[in-house]
Amino acid sequence: MRFTSVLAVLVAISMTIASGLIHGRMSRRWGVSEELQRAGKRLETLQTNFGTWEMEASSALGDYARTVLESTGSLNRVYVNSETGQRVSVALVVGPAGPIATHSPEICFSSRAMKVLDERKPISLQLQGSKTHSSCGP
Repeated sequence: MRFTSVLAVLVAISMTIASGLIHGRMSRRWGVSEELQRAGKRLETLQTNFGTWEMEASSALGDYARTVLESTGSLNRVYVNSETGQRVSVALVVGPAGPIATHSPEICFSSRAMKVLDERKPISLQLQGSKTHSSCGP
């Protein structure tokens, strides 16, 4: 019986340490990984011309967006095809998946030269029947 108890305690301690290490890495408790920092720096070396496509404009990600997204690098450019005149907007953001995938819409709006006129407010919508859907708000 004593061996089983000691084994159970050791397993519990091991699981606690492992979960702490996993959570710390996922939450970037000890800082942003070097790999993510290198990936952000590589965006700075991206060409401005690709065949018949030439960069027409470039803008930086704002401080607020960079902070919310926890971005280690970003690129926001407009390219024009010199033969057809077509324009393409390209936005690349490097950072942890969580904040980049689940950010609020005003982060992207600000990178598209749009102006936020008012703060987000929670709303409730009455659906068919008696169901109500509420937004999470700010």
